[in-house]
Amino acid sequence: MTKRLWKIAVRIILIGCVSFLFGLKFGIGWLLGCGAAVLLYYRNESYWNAVMDTGSAGRWTGSAHFLINYAIMAVTLIAGAKFPKYINIFTTAAGMFLIKMTALVGEGLGKGRDDEYGDSV
Repeated sequence: MTKRLWKIAVRIILIGCVSFLFGLKFGIGWLLGCGAAVLLYYRNESYWNAVMDTGSAGRWTGSAHFLINYAIMAVTLIAGAKFPKYINIFTTAAGMFLIKMTALVGEGLGKGRDDEYGDSV
């Protein structure tokens, strides 16, 4: 993602922090989901960069990568389900859509100066 899209992501996270006004468990769920989304983004980015650098990936390499990704998603949502007193599962799920929301908002706003030359972080 470009610097511009990361700035949009931070703004979406801050807007989502309004959920703290509805209760602590809503805000914690939001931040937990956003944290999982960012972790998954970096895992995918490093995985695909490694695949492109080596030019190949084994069957088990890809399977293990996706199993770990699904495990991260599952643990995040199970935490919301197991500890409803402290974490709201719905705001956790909404937070996990952070990267998708960022992409949609970024496309809706159009290209920025940072995107012109493909500057990425």
